[in-house]
Amino acid sequence: MQTGQRYDVSVTMQNTGETIWSRVQQYTLMAQSPQNNVTWGFNRVSLPVDTIAPGQATTFGFQVIAPSSPGTYVFQWGMQREGYGSFGPGSAPVTVTVVAPPPLVNAAEVIGMTAPARMETGKLYDVAVTMRNS
Repeated sequence: MQTGQRYDVSVTMQNTGETIWSRVQQYTLMAQSPQNNVTWGFNRVSLPVDTIAPGQATTFGFQVIAPSSPGTYVFQWGMQREGYGSFGPGSAPVTVTVVAPPPLVNAAEVIGMTAPARMETGKLYDVAVTMRNS
């Protein structure tokens, strides 16, 4: 990833427990490694549907923002319920290398120019120069 850029990601979680996960009861996906971090711009993702019954799986699709400093970061998420904490195993940790974007290069080309072939001192003339940012 490049620093500060947005990326689409997805995490699929399966409810292997005995309770229903619901938006109303504030079940969310929470950033891990370290727990509750905001490395990717935020630390919680709402359920993509109203409820997830035991045995069901759901995919959380969302955008993250790569950290502003180059380096190696762990991308990992797990389930939690507000007021009760995290539960169950999290997603497999993924090591993400964040790099600075390549430096900007300034370059230009003259595409065309029009000017009178002869000019007198002290007079104003119309000229045109067309440049390309290359």
